[in-house]
Formats: sequence, structure tokens, C-alpha cells
Amino acid sequence: MADPNTPIAYYDTPTAGGWGEGGGTDVSAAIVAAAYALAGTPAPGSNPASYLYQHPDALYAVTSGSNGTCSPAYLCTAGAGYNGPTGMGTPSGVTAYATTGPAPAAVVGTNNTSWVFTHGTDGSIEADSLPSGSSTWSGLTSLGGDFSGYPGAMAGRGGYIWVVAVSDGDLEVDNLPSGSTTWSGWTNLGNGGTDFIGTPVMVQDTSGNEHIFVRDSAGALYTAVQESGSTTWSSWSSLGGIWPDDVVVDVGGAGWMNVLAIGLTTDLYQDDLPPGGSWSGWKSIATGVNGVPAVMIDQAGSTSGEWRVFARATTGVLETATEPSGSDTWSKLSSLGGSWQDNPQAYASSGGTDWLYLVGNTTDLYYDKLSSGAWGGWTSLGSGFAGLPGASQDSGANEVFGYKLSGGDLEQNHINNGTTSWAGFTNLGGPIAGT
Repeated sequence: MADPNTPIAYYDTPTAGGWGEGGGTDVSAAIVAAAYALAGTPAPGSNPASYLYQHPDALYAVTSGSNGTCSPAYLCTAGAGYNGPTGMGTPSGVTAYATTGPAPAAVVGTNNTSWVFTHGTDGSIEADSLPSGSSTWSGLTSLGGDFSGYPGAMAGRGGYIWVVAVSDGDLEVDNLPSGSTTWSGWTNLGNGGTDFIGTPVMVQDTSGNEHIFVRDSAGALYTAVQESGSTTWSSWSSLGGIWPDDVVVDVGGAGWMNVLAIGLTTDLYQDDLPPGGSWSGWKSIATGVNGVPAVMIDQAGSTSGEWRVFARATTGVLETATEPSGSDTWSKLSSLGGSWQDNPQAYASSGGTDWLYLVGNTTDLYYDKLSSGAWGGWTSLGSGFAGLPGASQDSGANEVFGYKLSGGDLEQNHINNGTTSWAGFTNLGGPIAGT
């Protein structure tokens, strides 16, 4: 209702001193502010505006009309997905404005110790580990710091365990050397000129170089590199783009590195880096998806070496696409079904099975697996979860980590190799940040 000559009442203490009458921005700002307030405290380090892109089905989309002529047209013309006049749409309750819960990061070291990292309620990064051959987790231990976002982690060359997170707009990095029980301590790598946000990603290429990827508050993606044998990180360089949510990265057997991200217009984009080469630039490989995708290098039988990406469609179902090894062409998206409240987690196990984890709209944590060329179907591991699951594989089992809404604790479940039954969830402690 944009016409100020037929106003409606709104309440705004900063500029109106209380009750006022108006239309357009005056009213919509008050309505959206109220929706965010009712939805609860945002997740630490997140950009609450990004929540809308994860829940497009919880908004009333405005798909017709215009307020002029623009180039590109979507800035002035309403349509599916984001558009200039109406953004993502108008509120339908408060689901689209709510946090989606924390995202624990899980890795397995070369000594087969399992690690999981999460964000403590005091702002610190907390770590827990399961030594090889043990059935007892060590317990959550603070690595210190005061962080605004969730951690990323990597098991790297020389047996190092790495953890990265954003603190006060800067990227901080810590590592645990092989054979040591003492972390090196946080090192500040600064930012690219504008504050960083969100959850960083860290990967290692086939030459042993470590790469970090993180967004700034304007949505651009930045990367820094530490070359094999060096202890010095490069300065930050921009890969551009405007990304409303975090990105995912993986490295293929041939040494190619792929970065995948979902843009403002529900397109899924890819940028790749060949061994010893330069970034190719962003290209759209699919459309009609939102949130943060998951990516892995397929290990399932005849498709071994194939790139596989997963993303939630704007309808809430999960979609997947593939790119064969050595190809530069992605398949069309195909549906894996379901109705999902948050982003997928996926990895390819050494046993030739691909694993996929998601939290559904009923708060159940589900898994599916691809073996012998066929998906087995969605199976619930239990209810009462939120956020993005963490997942990893050690030499004896597949591990999954979830955020339990009752109590706000971190919980772990696993299925031993060669068995068909999950062990059941174990409480690893908390509460952890994310409510």
C-alpha cells in the first residue's frame, strides 16, 4: 500500500516518535521489523536478510507489476524470486525471518581422530574430538576468541587440523599441528577492505596449498592462499559477485577447484580454478534454488569422480545436478524430493557410498545415501533438530552432528562400517550458540 493519500497507521519511535500515518516504506519497514522481532534473535555472525532466500515458500511472492523501466529489468519489474520493487515478497507469518540454527564443522585427521567445531554461547569456538579407536568423546573445549560467525574446518597436509572463523569483521585462523595437543592460537588475517561475514570455507588443493573463502558485508567473495611449505598467507583477492549466503568449495582428483554459490536471482553459479591456472569466472549452471548448496566428488561406482551438487529448490524440495569428470557441462537439476527447512550436508565416503543429510520442516534429521547407482530413500534419525548438520567419515564409521532444539546442545550419531543400524544420538554438551 504505497499511496500516502490513503494512509494506514504504523508505530515507529526512531523517526515518528510513536504512531504515524503513511504508506510505502514507512509502513513496510515497521511490518518487517516487527516480523524479525517476533522471529527471535538472529544466529551469530549471520546476515538476517539472507534468511528470506532460504525460505521463499514462507513469503507471498509479488510476481506482476512494475514501477518503471530498468536495465536489468528485474530492478523495476516484479517477478519470481528477488525483484527490485518487492524484494523477496511480503510476510506470511515469521518463518522467513527466523534463524535456521547453527552449523557444526566436522573433519577427520590423518591419525583418524574425528573433530567437530561449533560456536559457543560466549562467542568462543569450541572443539570436541574422538581419538582413533575410542568410543568416548573428549568433551567440548573452548579455543577462545570472540567470534561473530560459525567456524569452518579442514584436515590438511602434515596432519594439521585447521579452524577458521570471523571475528569483528576479520578472518581468524588457528591450527593444531600433527601429534600436538596444543593449538597454535588465533592469527588475524584481516579482511579485504570491508568487514567479512558468515561462515568461511577452507580447502587444500592437490599441490598442498591451503585456500580460504569468505564473503564480505557487501556480498563479494574473497580468497587467500597459503602455499605448500610456507607459513605466510597471501593478501585477500576478490572473486566478485553478490552472494546473499555462504559458498561451498571442493577439489577434484584432477586438481580442479570448484566454488559454487547461489545468487540473488535463485541462480546457482560456478567458478573453477584449474591446477596452476586462473579462475575462469562465474557462470550460471542452474536456476530456481536458494540457500547454501552442498558439493562433493562422487565415489559411487560407475560415476566415481563425477561432481555432484545439491541445493534446495524455491519450492522446498531438494535438487541435484552432476558434472562428469573431465566435462564442463552440468546436467539439469533433478529432484530428490522432501520438504526442507535448511541447507543440505553431503560427502562421499571411501567405501563408494555418497551420504546426504538434511533437517526437515518437522525438525527430523534425515539421511539418504547413494550406493550402486541408486538413492536409498529418506530415513529419519530423530526429531527436534534445527540448522545444518555436520558430517564426516572416519575409518570405522560415518558420523553426523546435529543441533538439538531442547537444551540447545550438540548431539552426535554414527553408523559403523558394515552395519545397517545407527547407534543413536549422544549428547556432546552445550548449550551452543544458534538459538
